[in-house]
Amino acid sequence: MFLLRGVRLDDMEAIYRLAKMLNSINLPDNRKILNKLIAISLKSFSSELADKYDGRYMFVLEDTESGEVIATSQIIARYGTKENPNSFFKLNRRERYSVSANIRIQHCTLKLEFDQDGPTEIGGLILRPTYRNHPARLGKQISFVRFLFMAIHPESFKERVIAELLPPFNPNGTSPLWEAIGRKFTQIDYLEADRLSQESKEFLTSLFPWEEIYATLLPKEVQDVIGEVGQETKPVEHMLTQIGFKFLDVIDPFDGGPHYGADLKEIALVAKTTKKSVKFVDHFENPTRTHLGMIGKEADKGFQAMQVSMLNREGEVWLRREDVAPMELSQGEMIWVMSY
Repeated sequence: MFLLRGVRLDDMEAIYRLAKMLNSINLPDNRKILNKLIAISLKSFSSELADKYDGRYMFVLEDTESGEVIATSQIIARYGTKENPNSFFKLNRRERYSVSANIRIQHCTLKLEFDQDGPTEIGGLILRPTYRNHPARLGKQISFVRFLFMAIHPESFKERVIAELLPPFNPNGTSPLWEAIGRKFTQIDYLEADRLSQESKEFLTSLFPWEEIYATLLPKEVQDVIGEVGQETKPVEHMLTQIGFKFLDVIDPFDGGPHYGADLKEIALVAKTTKKSVKFVDHFENPTRTHLGMIGKEADKGFQAMQVSMLNREGEVWLRREDVAPMELSQGEMIWVMSY
């Protein structure tokens, strides 16, 4: 069985092993930073922060048979502050027309912009490779649990939710966009720029041009990847669009990856989350009428969730006790139910 829950202090080493596989801004390969992220997450889950939008929630997926943490994901309640603004390239379309030459050309331009009161962001998702392609679709679970939590606590998040998707990279792991633009204006290589941005993005505001950059001037191979999603990230893109996310005509200034977004209340999974009473059954008389969904609750042990087969009824959700044993539910207990 697999249990979704909030991160704990004793998950540190497992999170570090996962971070070494991803090593992103949201989940860096750095024990000091990870310890800080876990500490913030614990305060966020327990509502100990002075400003709720400073919240950062880290979720883990635990294999209950081995007790191992095999995946993690995050919600950043507000991505972009005065101290560390959210930076991005806004894509614009500029059309030029010559009467004498009878030529009409449309250009794509990139303009660096910053948001000091940013949206909520989902990110930091990684699943241990040996568990990928599991029939329980574990990647889907560790992704969807974030929407269940936001449905339970909509007041703790911004109206807009975004996700930054990874683009295609060069074979050596560098970014075509950064090599074409970033390196020229900063004289910093991609990996070093990525490391610096985890601490501060001041060098972007100081060294990048504020004027529009015409993508037409970039090499064709760079133009082709602007706003494109990498092959390994295609399933994530498909999942997000299925639940209401759309491309925002915004890309990451470091790697050119596209930003997708949706209004929180319009995300399909959030809209389909309700609170219901637990009713245990020995078996489902007609299994074809059941469906997969996610249930969640908050108790002394913190936030917990599981993906299970269920049967929805008016005000009730029917479950088999053995399917939800790790959550220690009681008959008649009120829990949150997210239908897929």
